[in-house]
Amino acid sequence: MIFSLPILLAGLAVTVSNVLVSAQYPKPVLANYQYDKYYDKFMNLTKKVEYDPPSIWEKGHFPQACVDEASRTGCPLKDMKVYAIKYKDCDRKWNICRCGNPDLSLENQVELLGKMPQNMRAQIRHFMAFPKSQKLGWLAYAVGPDFVALSKLGLATMFHEVAHVIDSGRSNSDEWKNAVKEDTCVLTGYSNTASAENFAELAPLIFLEVLNKPDFEKLTVELKNFECMKRQLAYARKEFTPLMKLDIEKCPARKHEDSKAIYTKMERRDSSADFEKGTPSGETGWTCSLQPRDLESLEVNEDA
Repeated sequence: MIFSLPILLAGLAVTVSNVLVSAQYPKPVLANYQYDKYYDKFMNLTKKVEYDPPSIWEKGHFPQACVDEASRTGCPLKDMKVYAIKYKDCDRKWNICRCGNPDLSLENQVELLGKMPQNMRAQIRHFMAFPKSQKLGWLAYAVGPDFVALSKLGLATMFHEVAHVIDSGRSNSDEWKNAVKEDTCVLTGYSNTASAENFAELAPLIFLEVLNKPDFEKLTVELKNFECMKRQLAYARKEFTPLMKLDIEKCPARKHEDSKAIYTKMERRDSSADFEKGTPSGETGWTCSLQPRDLESLEVNEDA
């Protein structure tokens, strides 16, 4: 979906009155979930990346981006924790946020991020997991360089959402729009909801080609060589394949610096409105240093 805010969603088609889907859509749909049986193998076929025992930020300290999304989803800040995750194949840590008791476990959250190819992982700033939101009906969404999970996820959904993170106008480019215009179909029904969604739907398909050529070739036969969407596929290969290289020697530099850290002072204990940013002098919006506390393993007491 395309919004005035830079939010791109997965799992739900939403109509917004001030946004018109391009006249290029809808198009006939090529696939009827034939890809699922291949995408479901992603977790087993990708290498598990080792990581150091995570550390947890000092209570009351959060990345600004996580505070913003907690407000959007309606999760109280008093229920949010921030973990610093250091994967063995990269020098810098990722700061991931969790609020309340989300469906996506901490272990799965860390594993999913670690299974992304290094070049794609480097595109992500903060990965957040929140409970299903009464304010939102979404399963997951990307906002700027951040990714928010509101449910359990598979790796294919991760690729879709990270595709939104790296889109940066690609789905609005003349090259992409011309490819869609000249082709006669799109991959999935969800591809018809917006140009950005059509672009993102091809990310798992390109990863299948990179990860498992035999399965990709089987799917190619099933879907008539992708002939009706060959221009879209060529564009997606050009944009995604370099980011999906496996086992590269050196982890690339992170594309985005972490959002600024803020300290929140609790006045009352009943809702997210009970936190305020403040300095000792009473000014708002100050930043502070972070003081991570080392944990012995991923199986931590989240009440710590």
